[in-house]
Amino acid sequence: MIHQIILFLLSTIQIAEMSSDSVPVINPYEMNITKETGSNLELVCPISSQNTDGGPSNLMFSWSIKDIHENLVAADSRYSFPDGGRRALVTKVKPADSGVYKCRGVTGFGNQEAIFNVNILEHNSCSVDESSENQVKQRPCFLDQHMKLSMNKVTTIHKNVNSSVEFRCDAGGNPKPSYKWFNGKASADWLMEDVRRPYFRIKV
Repeated sequence: MIHQIILFLLSTIQIAEMSSDSVPVINPYEMNITKETGSNLELVCPISSQNTDGGPSNLMFSWSIKDIHENLVAADSRYSFPDGGRRALVTKVKPADSGVYKCRGVTGFGNQEAIFNVNILEHNSCSVDESSENQVKQRPCFLDQHMKLSMNKVTTIHKNVNSSVEFRCDAGGNPKPSYKWFNGKASADWLMEDVRRPYFRIKV
């Protein structure tokens, strides 16, 4: 009987210790990541867990890169997962490194998963050269390579009421490109006086 009571007390203590960890939560983070070829990529898992007794959390991390577990990905020496697996590092990224990166945080009370959309761009090949008047004709091209990926796509931007927002459409080419902004199919001049600039700003 005494032996059973001792086992019961030990089990109760163990449950109490486990309950000090809370359910993992996802903190605010940037989901879409863009890097140029040859640069380094660092992702920090935004998942955390609060330990109610003030001690270290038992949160465990794991990663999958394009649905491949980190243990297999780590065979490529460019990949590493330091800080207890909380971070994912990739050195000298290539276009083939583009894809969905997932991190998972697990405690005894549940798990959460955060997703990163990683896009690796080639070096910018579009430039502006006004040093000569007799340049070879060049079609307009976006100076921001990320804009090329946004062509014919809808990008949603969330802003609070009374805040400001600015869009940019900087382009190169010969002759020098001109600009005009539209709201749907109509000119957006009712929102900004000069719609023939490379940027469009709504103040409020």
